[in-house]
Amino acid sequence: MWASKLVNFFTSVASMVPFFTALESPTMETQESTCVNPAQRREWRTLSVTERAEWISAIKCVADLPHNASVVETQFDPTQPRLNPNSSYYDDLTFVHNDLVGIIHGTGYFLSWHRNHVHTMETAMRAHCGYKGVPPYWDWTLDAPDFEHSDFWNDSDPKSGLGGWGNPDSNAEVQDGAFAGFKLAYPYPHVLRRRFRPRPWLNTLWGSMFHIDPLRMVNESFTRAEVDRIVNGHVGDYRGFQASMAALPGMHSSLHAIVGGDLGGECPSNNPGLKCSVGLSPNEPLFYLHHGMIDKIWYDWQNAHPANRNAFSGGSVEHMESTEAFDRYPVGGPPDLDITSVLPSNGLHGTVTIGNVLSTTGGYLCYVYV
Repeated sequence: MWASKLVNFFTSVASMVPFFTALESPTMETQESTCVNPAQRREWRTLSVTERAEWISAIKCVADLPHNASVVETQFDPTQPRLNPNSSYYDDLTFVHNDLVGIIHGTGYFLSWHRNHVHTMETAMRAHCGYKGVPPYWDWTLDAPDFEHSDFWNDSDPKSGLGGWGNPDSNAEVQDGAFAGFKLAYPYPHVLRRRFRPRPWLNTLWGSMFHIDPLRMVNESFTRAEVDRIVNGHVGDYRGFQASMAALPGMHSSLHAIVGGDLGGECPSNNPGLKCSVGLSPNEPLFYLHHGMIDKIWYDWQNAHPANRNAFSGGSVEHMESTEAFDRYPVGGPPDLDITSVLPSNGLHGTVTIGNVLSTTGGYLCYVYV
């Protein structure tokens, strides 16, 4: 697989410059367009079989695109995987998220960075994979009552199905659906895994920190009632809104954890000593559906009250060294960010600021949720 990707890399050299130019997001100076006819993002289950197959096909196409040579490593953490130049553009999206994990979580970058990351995936799907649809989202509140046995996991169609849980006797590898055997580069070559974990905080450090009850069923964190509480609360208070959504435990982290495997940032078997974390979660295609839902909740909150629409504040430094520090700075400590702050990208795309993505209909972005 890796040899074939290397062949694809060299056979694509002739078109490499236009490829990466097209994938770059426009700079601030070129972002003067307006949003006239916004695309409508819909929940996964409302898509037709054809629409599901088209989204999956485009995701798999991105996994066959060559590595973006403009991507660089910035954190140089010896416990984390090194940049693999023989990987794919899909793997680049995972690498950048993992390299920046301590910058884009627990800080004011969290919501804006992930909104743009989903957009970056969409840009690649459209520009180089012929995707004509609109990226969907996953309303996991529908599955919260019985997450393990939800119909969401029952579509095994090899072209349009997301597949189900992994085989516990085979490193939790996904066995059915279009992503069975889906190959990934980070933290080292393996195939996609899912492992249902209803109480993921048991027997972990997290179970004794951040006010987590290790016996609590995590699906209680992402019910419709919890979403409604957050969307309808924190009027004009961006920090309070993000702190509630991204709490530990909270709906964002709990969804990652209950799916486990790659979405949970778990290392594959035979780990050579690397430290795995939620930074690696874009390995799982469900990441883009999950963060579509996180983005929808932000969108719904922004549109719930005029005081929310352009509200933003947050710090640039994550503080997870202790419960006390996290309680004091749940949205990051100083120096503070503002809407002119540039989203870090490790060279994955051009200059994008928080202000550019603050609205989904501001021109740089042009979509709504239905």
